[in-house]
Amino acid sequence: YVRGDMSLAEAKTEIVTNTKRYARRQLTWFRHQLPSHAMTVDATQPVELQADSVVRTMHARAAEVSM
Repeated sequence: YVRGDMSLAEAKTEIVTNTKRYARRQLTWFRHQLPSHAMTVDATQPVELQADSVVRTMHARAAEVSM
């Protein structure tokens, strides 16, 4: 757009497309970086719910190991 190669609408569309593509690549990369036993936490939830989720998961895993 700045060089005059495309319209503003085309530039916006390309930015959105490339941003989504980059985010997918990041998710794929991160998925392969964590150990299989790693847990994920939904950061959009209140901290108390996140903490409860972590504690429940840790208790469940501890119970599995002690069996």
